[in-house]
Amino acid sequence: ESSLRSKVIALVLGTDMLEHFNILSTFKAKVMSRGKGSATSSSPGAQNFTSEERLLIMKMALKCADIGHITLPPDVHLLWVQPLQAE
Repeated sequence: ESSLRSKVIALVLGTDMLEHFNILSTFKAKVMSRGKGSATSSSPGAQNFTSEERLLIMKMALKCADIGHITLPPDVHLLWVQPLQAE
């Protein structure tokens, strides 16, 4: 339970825009260091990730969900932004 709690806290804190570029640069560095040939040919994409890498992947997925509304048409984007501004 405490492991789940700590992961959820880390994920929520990962949405803080003050950490955006740090998380993004760490993610880019990890992706580049793995290279294109690290997956086996019999099962592409079947890579073993460390717990740190899995948490980083989850942070990036949540960041995409968190700020992805900016890619929507303006009227839909405003539907997402207006409640956030009210907070």
